[in-house]
Amino acid sequence: MVNSKVIVEARDVKPSIKPFNGKDNFTLWQRKMKNILVQQEVDEAIGDKPATMIEADYMKKNKKAKSSIELHLADNVLLHIGENMTANEAWEKLGSVYWGKTISSKLLLKKQLFGLKMEEGDDLNDHICKFQNCISNLEKVGAKMDDEDTAVMLLHLLPPSFKHFKTTMIFKYTITISKVCENLESYVKMDKEEESSQARGLHVRGKERGRSRNRGGGFKERGRSKSKGKGKEKKNGCFECGSLDH
Repeated sequence: MVNSKVIVEARDVKPSIKPFNGKDNFTLWQRKMKNILVQQEVDEAIGDKPATMIEADYMKKNKKAKSSIELHLADNVLLHIGENMTANEAWEKLGSVYWGKTISSKLLLKKQLFGLKMEEGDDLNDHICKFQNCISNLEKVGAKMDDEDTAVMLLHLLPPSFKHFKTTMIFKYTITISKVCENLESYVKMDKEEESSQARGLHVRGKERGRSRNRGGGFKERGRSKSKGKGKEKKNGCFECGSLDH
């Protein structure tokens, strides 16, 4: 049996949202705010008065809706709302101010995203971070992108040296942004290990050639020294008495 006390407590829960400060996602705030007005049964006040509603009832709902809207606005945003405005006028005023800003923000963020390009030698992690920040900022203003489109765009922004990687991703995998990032990390790691291995090989071969040259030079020097010594002994005779007879 359902506890009636639990039902009453659930009904007493009053939904609340963070006051809109002019910087957050206006579309999302507006959607949540409308749901609060629905819960309070005053959502008719942000539209034209229904023909079947009595004027007094409409004005009562309007007053309550206007109060609720204002309580969910930061001070700097509340300044746009006149005291004598109706709930519907306040709702439309917020839309006219912040929808325009939202659209401008979308265009600016899209421009930043499309202008993002990774050059040869750029840090991959830094590039991915900038890319994901652009996507995140677009989502904040209500411009959510499809995951597959996002993944393809990230591949497109990679430099020519990733040509083989791009081809492999497109023809071998189901494209998702998480899969692209995961495989990019592995690809770059393997590439660095291969470069490091090649560098070690060149270093070892260089040392071996150096030893060979040193050994050859040593033999020659010793040969020259021995020959020079013999010549000197023959010319000067015995190194003790100077005689040439023995």
